[in-house]
Amino acid sequence: MKKTEPNKHTFFCSYSCTASNDVHSISHSGRINVYGPAFVRPMKNLTAISGHNIHLHCPAAGYPLESIVWYKRSGNGGGGGSGSGGGGNRLPQNHRQKSLLNGTLLIEKVDRSSDEDAYRCEVTGTGGGSKATSELFMRVLVAPVISPFSPPPNLREGMRVMLTCSVVEGDSPVLIQFLKDGEPIHEASEAVGSSSSSRPNRIKLEVANEFSATLYIASVTADDSGNYTCIASNMAAVTTYSIVMKVNGRRTSHFSWHSYILNALPICAVPPKWKFAPSDTEAIEGQNVVIDCSASGEPRIWWERAYDKPSMDHRVMGPHSMAAVSGTSVTSAGGPISGHHQSGGHQPTHYFRTLVSNSHMHTLENGSLMIRDVAEEDSGVYLCQANNGVGSGLSKVITLKVHGKWWWLKSFGLL
Repeated sequence: MKKTEPNKHTFFCSYSCTASNDVHSISHSGRINVYGPAFVRPMKNLTAISGHNIHLHCPAAGYPLESIVWYKRSGNGGGGGSGSGGGGNRLPQNHRQKSLLNGTLLIEKVDRSSDEDAYRCEVTGTGGGSKATSELFMRVLVAPVISPFSPPPNLREGMRVMLTCSVVEGDSPVLIQFLKDGEPIHEASEAVGSSSSSRPNRIKLEVANEFSATLYIASVTADDSGNYTCIASNMAAVTTYSIVMKVNGRRTSHFSWHSYILNALPICAVPPKWKFAPSDTEAIEGQNVVIDCSASGEPRIWWERAYDKPSMDHRVMGPHSMAAVSGTSVTSAGGPISGHHQSGGHQPTHYFRTLVSNSHMHTLENGSLMIRDVAEEDSGVYLCQANNGVGSGLSKVITLKVHGKWWWLKSFGLL
């Protein structure tokens, strides 16, 4: 049991009880009201991210209280109501603003043009005998937005490639970085993912300004095939955009019966087929987990993980549309896909982001996903994709469920 003592600023006690075991922890807090006049502690200015929700809490004290009301200094958003005392427009004024029972103001999908302003909380005691106010300023930051880009079609060895990442929206300063298969690309790392290079300065990264950067490869090779990601970050958020670039073999200009026969029978002329398709997996916390994903046709195989967002904010795509998407634009999340193991009704929308291999989670040579010391936070929806440039490729969505260490005791009714 934890107790927060009252003082001359709070006028109330708050008690919190916490119970925990190896599986879970839960707590409950209760407030003791202390009779006294209305009072509001000073509020600090805060920062919100455009498009996100935010709660403005009014630190009110005193008892009994008649009302807690929020006011906005300017008239953005319509309405001409004025508040008592400090003036301003009484909230809520639109469908995005909601006043909760505890005096908290909820603003949904924050917008800089209409929501960045000063906000005032006014507390009134019973019968209007006492009043108190406090004010804060809310600053709104805008996350980077990357303009979609794609590699040249039918890319062959020896061709030139220019990938330009442009940030069309977002607060300055913006930092832009390129990755190949999860590793940073620098001009010094001459052949990223390659064993050698025959020409100096074959790979260049040119930054025109803080909102644009171009990755230039003078003469591509098969080793340049891979997953390329542009990362744009500012004070608000980190945004990524990923593409898959495939480099085909070089065409020969001289004729020979040997090369004619080989060219008449193209390599990887058939789309990939599953050898071991991924499937739903359950594991106990602390185990090492391997999720199969292997296909014929020498495809490139990569894994992505889902992050949920409200489907009303974005276009929903069908469960078979991911293979046709060449680029995935995300803000701390990837491209959308809908539905997984749903029998009817509303299907959740998942936004996938490419998994970057690390010591905890990485892709094996055969395409399977290896997770060491799996934890409950690894539970979720995963997507494995296989593509060799022929057909639309393969993709399979699976669910990983991680149980606590004592789950097996519960399943047998021993806990």
